[in-house]
Amino acid sequence: MKYFQKKLMLIFSWVIILSSLASIVITDFWRDLNLMPEYSRKFMGFAVRELSLLLIASVVMWLMVRILMPRIVKPIIKLNEATKELTVGNFDVRVEEEKRADELGELLHNFNIMAKELKSNEYLKTNFVANVSHEFKTPLAVMNGYAGLLAEEKIDDNLRIEYAQMIKNETQRLSKLTENILRLSKLNAQEIKIKKERFELSEQIRRALLTLETGWNDKSLSLDIDMPEAYYVGEENLLYQVWFNIIENAIKFSNNGGRLSIKLKDAPDEVSVTITDTGIGMDEETVREMFEPFYQGDSSHEHEGNGLGMAIVKKIVDLHGGSISAKSAPNMGTKITVALPK
Repeated sequence: MKYFQKKLMLIFSWVIILSSLASIVITDFWRDLNLMPEYSRKFMGFAVRELSLLLIASVVMWLMVRILMPRIVKPIIKLNEATKELTVGNFDVRVEEEKRADELGELLHNFNIMAKELKSNEYLKTNFVANVSHEFKTPLAVMNGYAGLLAEEKIDDNLRIEYAQMIKNETQRLSKLTENILRLSKLNAQEIKIKKERFELSEQIRRALLTLETGWNDKSLSLDIDMPEAYYVGEENLLYQVWFNIIENAIKFSNNGGRLSIKLKDAPDEVSVTITDTGIGMDEETVREMFEPFYQGDSSHEHEGNGLGMAIVKKIVDLHGGSISAKSAPNMGTKITVALPK
């Protein structure tokens, strides 16, 4: 940009110099105009006027360049320097947004938005790696401890079976965690191709509910099901994961003897599913953050989970162009609504 600016200034300078020289030369001839024929005097007079106008125009253009060039070039130079900082990982860099309504002002504004988003993504990436490490560390430590106990010579068969079962449980937990991380990673990278097909939605939700029958039977939950026949065109396998994860959460955080409600509404432009429980509920912060990876409102980890289920749900719903919302309060249960456009 500095090279371009210097070249432009050099061109205008030469225009002014050449115009000035031409004017001087013609002015020298002006003294001899009376000695020339009439047509020659007219021609020379015309040439002097034209070159004089050229000289004035060149001076005006030079002044405009001197005045306007800093306003145009300096922000671009600053933007170029900020871009270099961004490429080396400095996501705190910002450019000064001038009060201008042109495309350059919009470019400066959009650059700052991009830098802010990149910083946010870098934070999420760092936080994601830290959470993955933590989630792997706990079951590995448990498995290592029980493996050490199993290695002891004097241990009765009952304890040996108990320790082996604990190792098996933690292995299954690690397997599920790995599967969820891989699924979320593929969804974020959009490596999973959406194969849309027409299927019966209420039947799919009932299938997910039946798969989790042991859970709601153990807690003696009463069911309130209102799902008329409804067909939808989407990725069937991914959407099954949506209902499974939401219902599983509803059962997990329900109190014994509670109620689980599933309502389906089929409208001309969308289909919506509302799943409501009468469980422990969530505070405002948990409702706000529940779709973030690894976020767990239950900090005591009393309930099994790794905080990836609802993040996967949100991503699948987004891929279908839908929306998901949650309403909840402590000890007042939770209502999750998924709306999918047709």
